[in-house]
Amino acid sequence: MDMSVRSKDDEYENTGGIYTGLILPDNNEYSTLKPTSNPIQEAQKTAKSRLCCPPYKVATVCLGLLCAFSVIVIIILFVYLEVPKQCPVGYVQFTSRCYHFSSEKDDWFNSRKLCKRQGADLVVIDTMEEQVFVHSHYTHSKYWIGLRNSSEERTWLWVDGSQLDVGYWDDGEPNNLGLNEDCVHGYKDLNALKNWNDIKCDNHFNWVCETSRP
Repeated sequence: MDMSVRSKDDEYENTGGIYTGLILPDNNEYSTLKPTSNPIQEAQKTAKSRLCCPPYKVATVCLGLLCAFSVIVIIILFVYLEVPKQCPVGYVQFTSRCYHFSSEKDDWFNSRKLCKRQGADLVVIDTMEEQVFVHSHYTHSKYWIGLRNSSEERTWLWVDGSQLDVGYWDDGEPNNLGLNEDCVHGYKDLNALKNWNDIKCDNHFNWVCETSRP
């Protein structure tokens, strides 16, 4: 009798252990499980990592753009400085100056005014080469130059205020033959180095304007 009771008790204890294990499972069984990752979040992280460039790459791109901009600026400056500046329309270049040989005629004072309207003045001849150039390019017989007699001291002055140093006068000139011959013109038909003549300023001749090259 005792043996049967004990066997039942033992059976209960054994089965009770099984149920106990099911009711109170070992925490270690779940400790090895890892949370499931979200595919959408992973894709977003990957996209962000691709969009975000490392700092050194950003610096390299900026440096490259700066170098390209510098090269463009240098090229533009080089072209601007190297391309020769052109004389105004209707002017002829000689050395660093520009000259206009008029086809109209007027007195000395109006001729100068017309030159000034163009940002120029009557020609001031500083060298023998310039004298030859002006003489060789003129097609009319007489032309005004920017030389006039000072009424106070009878001194020949250029329109820029400088005093005449070397003149290219015709033989016997200046002579003030007709009185008040205070202005100077050149003769196309005479020798290039001996073709100036003093004459009254109210005569109507062609003229030569001069300005600096832009």
